[in-house]
Amino acid sequence: MNSKIASAARLSLTIFAFVAGGTGIARAELPSTKVPVQEGYEASAQIGSGFVDTYGLGLGARFGYTSSNGIYVGGDATYYFGNTVASATGHISAHTTFVGGEGGYEFFPDPRWEVRPYVFFGPAFIHTVQAVPFASESVTRFAVQPGLLTAYHFGGAFVSAEAKVHVTPNPTAFTVFGGTGLGF
Repeated sequence: MNSKIASAARLSLTIFAFVAGGTGIARAELPSTKVPVQEGYEASAQIGSGFVDTYGLGLGARFGYTSSNGIYVGGDATYYFGNTVASATGHISAHTTFVGGEGGYEFFPDPRWEVRPYVFFGPAFIHTVQAVPFASESVTRFAVQPGLLTAYHFGGAFVSAEAKVHVTPNPTAFTVFGGTGLGF
């Protein structure tokens, strides 16, 4: 019976060693399909919309750095032109400015295509207006905006499309942007 246990133990160790790659037998290496991250700085400009009164036409700028392991850190500023309403003293327009930092992870499923999930954090300077009943309010709040950016690279330049959700502050919104930029 002890020989059966010993044989089973040897077989288990042999299988484990083979699976773990410790057999000493040369294995064929598969070619790597991982596309390297494009390390370095980038700057870009965006245009888009939030499709709600306060986040109408949006203009943005971004500057950041991607490390060799794909970690992205950067800064972003976005300004939204909002709706305009008439008041007793004239026309008043809604507008919003976001200025803050971004953190994300970049990967390249193809040498030209980049995918970057990210999160924006920073202050939001919001001015809302409504017509009936007339109301106008300016507030500063902390903003959190998770998003997803995709970009097509050609040389040092790229075009991008992104979508993000304005989780905080109110009004919440889903926004989309198109952009262009340069890596260096």
